[in-house]
Parts: sequence; C-alpha cells; structure tokens
Amino acid sequence: MGTHYLSNHETRWIKTVPGFEKSFRITPLQPDASSRRYYRLHTPQGQTALLCKIGAEETLAHLLTLHALYQKAGVAIPHILAHHNSHILFEDLGTTHLKNCSPSIAHHFTEICSQILNIQKISTDQALSITSIYEEGSNSSELNDFFTFLPHKSGFEIVQNWIGTLITHFHALPQVFTHHDFHWENIMTYENQVRVIDYHDPRLGPESYDIASLIADRGFFQASPDTAQSLVHLFCTHHKTLSSPDIWLNVALRLCKILGNFLRLSNDVRPDYKDYFEVALQTLSQIPWQQKVPSEHWEPLDTLFELFQGYTTSQR
Repeated sequence: MGTHYLSNHETRWIKTVPGFEKSFRITPLQPDASSRRYYRLHTPQGQTALLCKIGAEETLAHLLTLHALYQKAGVAIPHILAHHNSHILFEDLGTTHLKNCSPSIAHHFTEICSQILNIQKISTDQALSITSIYEEGSNSSELNDFFTFLPHKSGFEIVQNWIGTLITHFHALPQVFTHHDFHWENIMTYENQVRVIDYHDPRLGPESYDIASLIADRGFFQASPDTAQSLVHLFCTHHKTLSSPDIWLNVALRLCKILGNFLRLSNDVRPDYKDYFEVALQTLSQIPWQQKVPSEHWEPLDTLFELFQGYTTSQR
C-alpha cells in the first residue's frame, strides 16, 4: 500500500531487506530544504524504517562517507539498515524531536553538548575532502538575503559594518567540523537518548556555530531564555576554550541570517513570513547583551530594530 511512491525495482530491493520481505506500506514525510525525499515504511508486524531517496546533486558514496565519519567520532546518528544505488534505508527513530520535550528539555543538555563536541572531533583534513570551508565569504553569503532585502536607508551602513565586524571575528576563530543545521527538529530523543539527524550538509565553521544554531532556532529561546543561558554556560564548561560572548554573538549572526530569509520570502511568495519577524527580533532583543557581551557589539541593535520597524510598517 502506498507503494506507488516506488518503482518496481525499488520495491523489489526493499523486499530483500530483512523484515520487509512481504508487504509494507509507505508514507511520504515532509521534505526538508534539500532535494532528498524521505518516506516511512510500515509492515503489518509493526516494523518501521525510514527510506531516503538521494538528491540528484549527491552520491551514495558521499553520504556513506559522511555516515562513517560521524559514527567513528561517536556521534549518535541513525543506523543504516541497507543501501542501494540512490537509496538508503535508516532505522526509524520515531517522531519525538527535542522541541517536543519541553519542559524537560534541560534533561538532555549534557548529551547535546557531548554530541556537538563529538562532531567537532571529526578531522578537518577528512572534512576538507567532502565539504566546504566556512570562510568569511561563506559567512557573507549566508547573509546575502539580509543585506539585499533590508531597506537601504539611514542606519543601514551601521548595521552592515556591525555584521561585517562579527563575520571577520568568527573567520579568525579556529574552524571545526560542524553539523551546520543543528536545530531542535534535527535532534531526536529515542529510547530516552539524544540522536542527531539530517547531518548530510556539514561545513567547517567556528566552534560556536552548532550551539548557536540551536539557540537561535525559532521557538527554542522563547521556550525559556533562562534555559538557553544554562545551555550556553554548560557548553562553555564542557568546551573550555570557547567563551560565552562568542556563542551569543554567533546567535546574533544566525538570527540575522534567519531575518534575511524571512525578508526574501515575505517579498516573494510567502507574505505570511512577516509574522516570524517578531519572533526573531524578540529573540535578538532577549540575548543577555549587557551581561555577557562587550558594549560595542550590542550598541547597533537599536538601529537594526528601527530598520525592521520601518520595513514592516512600509509593507502593511
């Protein structure tokens, strides 16, 4: 049932996998930003698995190499049950994301820190053979939408210079292997343990990148700003060489990237994305700037908020 999502050849291959030899049904899952497509397989006996159809721009060998690097570093990722041509069959980790764990989310913080540190253990030499350096230019490219769609009016250059200074700062920090999309829907809790998914687009980046991505994720900070500060403190305790201000400044950069995406989408096909501005700006305003970050890094914020106030007003 539902096998119309598969070709006869794909169906025959799946039926060679133990547990799926007889009948099974297939349910398409919501696609992510990549060209990969995911499906959940179910058997009448209750066995499930996750099928990934690889995008045209990727190869099976590339994804298997990534999987092996993560496993060797001790990152808790889904096991591969089988693979063939452009398909990978993963173990099914269920549907419980970290975002579903509130208010007990802090219970998983030590595991989260450990997973990020394990990711950073992956050799940069190995990483360079399969991924891209997250250089100053790449930092800038992540913010292209922000600079393109933010109104070029009074205050724009102040904000531009501020972000340029942050980009230069992070470019000068040690570069490590990063998941690059470490938000709370890519962190699963399975059998009461943290497992990491959607790990196929890594980059080299600053040590603060993945933890900042999680904190900047829509809804995580709003769930409990105090909890987010606890996570930053815990990560710095584990990391030793990383400072709290660097994490919060990286959170700010990630939020500016998110705001840029919302600006583009609200100008194009998704005017409803204006509703997300308030959430991202609120998160930006709630960063403990005066407690944790030198003043020169937060003084331009008022100008940024004024630019967005003008944008939202002019679009109504």
